[in-house]
Amino acid sequence: MSLWWAPGINGQEYSKEKVLRFAHFLYENEDFSRASYEYLRAYHLFKNSESEKMELNLKIGRCFSFSNQPENAKKYFEYCLRDNTPNTVYSKALIQMGFLLFKGGEYRESHLLLEEKKSSTSNNIINTLILANVLCQGDTKKARELFTEYKKDGVSYIRAFDKYLDILSDFKYKSPLKAAIMSAILPGSGRIYAGRVKEGILSMLSFFATSYLAYEGFNDGGIKSFKGWLFSSIGAFLYIGNIYGSVLSARLINNQLRHGFNKGVEISLQIYIND
Repeated sequence: MSLWWAPGINGQEYSKEKVLRFAHFLYENEDFSRASYEYLRAYHLFKNSESEKMELNLKIGRCFSFSNQPENAKKYFEYCLRDNTPNTVYSKALIQMGFLLFKGGEYRESHLLLEEKKSSTSNNIINTLILANVLCQGDTKKARELFTEYKKDGVSYIRAFDKYLDILSDFKYKSPLKAAIMSAILPGSGRIYAGRVKEGILSMLSFFATSYLAYEGFNDGGIKSFKGWLFSSIGAFLYIGNIYGSVLSARLINNQLRHGFNKGVEISLQIYIND
């Protein structure tokens, strides 16, 4: 393709229109790093109205966002949100900023920003983003309240979120305290409870094996038995380590459940926002 209109190519003079056309071309072809440079040139080298500055800041922010430079992206989205005057660019910047925080796992910050900045006529994507943040914070009560409110007011959102609310409500988290108590009573049982069955059985067998060897040592050699003290020390180490490991196993399975759930919400949300 001949880029006859690209700045500085084939002797063409620089102009704001040519810079922007080239920037749009790069953006549409997902060359976001170079597109951000061209948009920045259009912003700094030419005179722009306030509305044009807003549009350029939104485009630059999106380029940085797509280039995996969230901190740079935030600066330009913040410019679009600075005067709290709802318009098309403002709403788009709010969506992008909210989604950027959401993708970074900053669910509470994203939720607070969207609630603070949204207008009374907030669009469906912003409402859906708020729902997504509440779901990913694990706040079942608040999520149910929002679902009830949205359905009552006829607010549109991703219908897949109904499924995610059901999943959130049915989550069976493992209690780290319960896992620790179980392992204190019967070594290995806490890990089995946490879903680490093979590890739990191995821990159980190891503890009982060392306990038996310690008993055998003391039984044969008395209180001064080296074998008895050696295996009793190993058994004590395994006992304490197993309790700690059971707590970690419970936390790990909970984190895996939460991560998988949040990733599913993010994928559904990304498809919806970029649809």
